[in-house]
Amino acid sequence: MSKSFSQYPKTMILVDDHAILRAGLKALIQEHQEEFKVIEEASNGTEAIDKIKKIKPDIVLLDISLPDISGLDLIDSIKKYSINTKILILSMFEDETMIVKALKMGANGFIPKRLAYEELIEALKTISKAEDVYVPSCLAKTVLRGMLNKDKKTKLSTRESQVLRYTALGYGNKEMAKKLNLSVKTIETYKLRISEKINAQKKSDLVKYAIKEGLLKEEEGTGISDQEETSN
Repeated sequence: MSKSFSQYPKTMILVDDHAILRAGLKALIQEHQEEFKVIEEASNGTEAIDKIKKIKPDIVLLDISLPDISGLDLIDSIKKYSINTKILILSMFEDETMIVKALKMGANGFIPKRLAYEELIEALKTISKAEDVYVPSCLAKTVLRGMLNKDKKTKLSTRESQVLRYTALGYGNKEMAKKLNLSVKTIETYKLRISEKINAQKKSDLVKYAIKEGLLKEEEGTGISDQEETSN
């Protein structure tokens, strides 16, 4: 006779660089300790992978924006070292392209941080069942559209276009953050999203795309070469 799901607490690792958010989510999960148990936490991708290798948790609650490694890049590593681990993505951004890419890469669900406290437990229960995938109802149509429209033209938001333009002109992250009144981490997240949207592998790809889209005149010159792509 099989036992009910609640008799098997699912082990979890929380991966987010904000300690206060981790503490809040952990407290919420502890209210459902018969079903879920947080056994480890990590504040960056490197730390997360080390712990996932050793523990092989049932579920990883993963922030998409980490200080050292993109949460998207971590998906492959998690599946490599712990193939049965379910991955629930957290993000302050609700970008269709990013969500669809995460799901296609193997994530089992997505929750925007603004809904984390309201929908987390439902999401955890959903992804714990067989092959179910969780996306909040408010984003379901958006995600479905993204899954169906694979070949639609990439569109950058106004802010993404600004960040791309300044990147192509050779501005560093700190300079852009000051100019756009944003944090350095937010600039880094925008650059990640832009690279994913336009499939840019290096900085010169960003420059070429910016020129192609008319975000800067080619004669302005950036002085950016492939050799300089490890900067910023």
